[in-house]
Amino acid sequence: MNIKFCSFAVAAATLMLSSMMALLPSHAAQEQDLPSVVLINNVNVWDGTSDSVMQGTDVLVVGNKVEKIGKGIQPTYTFTMEDKEGNETEKSVQAHVVDGQGGTVTPGLIDMHQ
Repeated sequence: MNIKFCSFAVAAATLMLSSMMALLPSHAAQEQDLPSVVLINNVNVWDGTSDSVMQGTDVLVVGNKVEKIGKGIQPTYTFTMEDKEGNETEKSVQAHVVDGQGGTVTPGLIDMHQ
């Protein structure tokens, strides 16, 4: 796979996730002006570089970034914030959970012109 295609695929995936995040906001995150948190359960993940697919995997998306990929990811995400005095505080939010129904997640859009 060439470098230009991989770069395009990553950019397309980021754009797609950003658009999705606008549609599925986390109400707790909105209250504190925090990024949305979405947990997609039960998907098969192909990372675009390996020869195999990770089966039955979870994908945690925070804002417009894939934060974590793995099995058994908990739907609670903790943000660490700094107040005006420089003190760190933590705020936990519940992710909006989406059942991926065994679908496949890839790092880009493929065969869109068929």
